[in-house]
Amino acid sequence: MDVLYPSYRKTKLISTRHLNWDKFHSRMIRIAWGINHGMPPWEEIPPASVIGDSFGSEQGLSFAFMNICKLSNESDDHTADQETIDAAFRLSTHGRNFVSEEVAAFEPHVVITMNLRDKLATLGSLVPIEASHEAHSFWLTSGSHRSLLIDGFHFAARKKAAVHYYEPFCDVIRRTETARGQT
Repeated sequence: MDVLYPSYRKTKLISTRHLNWDKFHSRMIRIAWGINHGMPPWEEIPPASVIGDSFGSEQGLSFAFMNICKLSNESDDHTADQETIDAAFRLSTHGRNFVSEEVAAFEPHVVITMNLRDKLATLGSLVPIEASHEAHSFWLTSGSHRSLLIDGFHFAARKKAAVHYYEPFCDVIRRTETARGQT
């Protein structure tokens, strides 16, 4: 929070890149805003820098971001260091499952994961809802709390347009809300 708050709210910079041009952070902010503001079409969501003006304020957007690997990728390339990720993941889940406890502590309504595949089960108990090419959805129980979990493409994937993240997530949320209303 100490790093991202001023990056989103004041400097609008992620390292040396403008917030609107950083695919990962821009997409995360805009998707969170869209989900929390009635899921308008992607084109109607303000730029990340505009959303950032009120980030973390009572009138603005707040969301939790949890990286399953607590270690930083210090290389100059954006390729994930899978060996480091796997090692950190093992440390976080061997014996006591800190990953599941972290999710349970937040009690989120919606959990969005990015290509977690075989690591999904460590978040808690999963009941599949549906799967498509762009997103898989589950009911996730962590502790005594139940959330909607959506697993999709990683937000930094360069070959995917933002619409390939946002619209499938919104479709899953709408269908889940509709199904809840019918029960």
